Amino acid sequence: MKSIVRRMLNRPGPRVPDRPDRWLMALRERRDRRLAETSELRPWFRVPRPLPCTAADVVISHSPKSGSTTMVDWYLAIEGRSRAARALGVVPHHYLESRLFWSPRFRRRLPIGENLATWTLLRVIRNPLGRLVASFRHAVRTGYADAELSSVAGRRIEASKGLSMDRFLAHLESVDLRNCNPHHAMQRSPVDELPFGRIVTIELDSTDLNRALAEFAESMGLPVVDLGTLGSTGWQRRVHHAPPDDGAGVEDLADAELLRHRFVRRDAQRQWPGRRLAALPEVQEAARRLYAPDWAWLETGGPSAVGDS
Repeated sequence: MKSIVRRMLNRPGPRVPDRPDRWLMALRERRDRRLAETSELRPWFRVPRPLPCTAADVVISHSPKSGSTTMVDWYLAIEGRSRAARALGVVPHHYLESRLFWSPRFRRRLPIGENLATWTLLRVIRNPLGRLVASFRHAVRTGYADAELSSVAGRRIEASKGLSMDRFLAHLESVDLRNCNPHHAMQRSPVDELPFGRIVTIELDSTDLNRALAEFAESMGLPVVDLGTLGSTGWQRRVHHAPPDDGAGVEDLADAELLRHRFVRRDAQRQWPGRRLAALPEVQEAARRLYAPDWAWLETGGPSAVGDS
């Protein structure tokens, strides 16, 4: 029986588009979580998993709420897998989880235990304060953190019925941000600690990502891809990104009231007061303290959009 299950786990995904086998995906994910518990394999199997390129010795490190969807779609494009990913759906992560991670070719490309002196790490990071506010909006809009919030609080919490920033900050205070939901975990991951020969940092808040990726791809001999042509670009603009930040609906709230205001799903789908939330002293202090390693990482990455560090 064990040999049968092992063969199923190692079987690559079908070559034709179809609905992913959810049971098999869950089984494989459990196995990879066990692999991530070992020190040697943790950098390569911890979520979000790093992405090795085929045409050059490059590994991409990315984080949710830090341009992750764009980076995954860009990676699939330079790997020549965009058509297969689009056939499966509009969310490129689904192709990773149900197809690419189980490809023997992908798994063989992971440089586990290799000398990384000739490898380049491309890491894409975001200002932790802006990312914290974006994570909060995402929690309100999608309820992605409901299970974790409920588990820690000891009671059922549904973001769709209202979630305040002070409650979200209290949750971040109570969990290990190195090992929690990746949407609000630290951006710095185990793969970033490995001794790569070269590290290139792209900081989203101070650069044109399209230009930065084009320059990097050209320097590494990878295909140059215009982000505007990616399948997820239109979907993200329509659904994923917040509308213009004008604070509609909360203009009359004082700062203390805004911190405690219970936002519901429809609020996150409308104009989002991201700038006001990011300007709250409590939010700024929490972001600086809770994500201190990310701030240090951002600062050592250099002030420019793209730089070796």
